[in-house]
Amino acid sequence: MENDLPGNTVVRLSQYRRLLEKYKYLDEPYIFSHDLARMLDVKAVQVRHDLMLLGISGDRRKGYSVTALIDKISEKIDRPEQNIILVGLGRLGMSLVKYLKDSNARLDVAAAFDIDPAKINHSCEGISCSSITNLPDYVRQHDTTIAILAIPPEDVNDILPILLDAGIKGILNYTSEHLAVPDNVFVRNVDMLTFLEEIAYFTNS
Repeated sequence: MENDLPGNTVVRLSQYRRLLEKYKYLDEPYIFSHDLARMLDVKAVQVRHDLMLLGISGDRRKGYSVTALIDKISEKIDRPEQNIILVGLGRLGMSLVKYLKDSNARLDVAAAFDIDPAKINHSCEGISCSSITNLPDYVRQHDTTIAILAIPPEDVNDILPILLDAGIKGILNYTSEHLAVPDNVFVRNVDMLTFLEEIAYFTNS
C-alpha cells in the first residue's frame, strides 16, 4: 500500500472519519462537504479536494454517503495489524492507554515498557509493563514499528537509541525533547506546554 498522501491530508481524513462515525447509524446517512467543513473548521474546498484523492464523489442533492466515506477513508489510511508499544507507564502513559481503549481506536497499545522497577510487572487496561531491556526482543518478535514515548525528558537520550536499534520507524513523542532520528523514522511531537503557551498568548488580550 503506497503512502501517497500528504501528512496533513491523512490527519484531516482521520478527523473526518471520527466525525462520520457518529452519523453512520442513521437511515441512509449522507453529508455535504460544507457541513463536514463547518463542523471541523476547515474550508469546504479543502474537504472536497481531500475526498477527491479518495476517488469518491458526492450526490448534488444528497451529498456524500457517510458509509461510503468511512469505508474509503479506512481503505486508504488504515494499515493491517500494526502493533504499538508504549514506553513510560507513568500517569501520562496510563492516561494514554485508557484513552485509546475508551475511544475504540483502530490502533491500540499492545505492550508497555519502563525503566522504573515499581512499574515493571504491573498492568494498565490489560496491558502488561515489562522492563525496557525486553523491548528489542518484543519489537523483533512482533514486527512492531510504532512507539509512543511518554517518559521524562532526561531519559530520552538513554531510551531513544534502544528504540532505533530495535527497528522502530514511527514515534509519537510526548516529551519536550527534540528527537534526533534518521530520515526513515517518522516523528510526531506532542508538546503540551508549547501548545498551552500558544493558547495563553492568543487569549491574553
